[in-house]
Amino acid sequence: MTRVDGRIDWLRAFGAALITGAGYFLLGYGSILISGRQHMISLIWPATAFTVCMIVRLSRSRRQDLLMLAAAFLAHAALNVAVSAPPMIIVGFGLLGLMETVGAVVAVRLFEPRRFGDLRGNLRFLFAAVIAPPLVAASLAAIVMALAGNTAWQTDAQR
Repeated sequence: MTRVDGRIDWLRAFGAALITGAGYFLLGYGSILISGRQHMISLIWPATAFTVCMIVRLSRSRRQDLLMLAAAFLAHAALNVAVSAPPMIIVGFGLLGLMETVGAVVAVRLFEPRRFGDLRGNLRFLFAAVIAPPLVAASLAAIVMALAGNTAWQTDAQR
């Protein structure tokens, strides 16, 4: 958590988690409104990117990481409940969003101390932190959609 004079500042830690959750919900809901509610797939990447930035920038410990991740997970669940998603989608997409966020945060932190002096290093960072986490999550989301009984998941994914 955030330390002030050797003590944990719980108010600041919970405030950061609250802002993370609220930002995730608002950005996610905006994405759903833009893409249209008639489809089960919408781009939630602005909300995920916001969460990754909040954790990388503001978190000072693994406990605070978990607190902010929990806030994003709850916001994701609330988002899916708000649009009347089936329970399988709420749980499946929530876990996939969590996995995507953790993957991006871990990748950013692995590359964080390095300066990128060459194209190879830049491309490795791009793949590890920006491309791989959503690509894996999107691939697994297709399985969740099929398990949830959405027969149009391929059509939704092509949009």
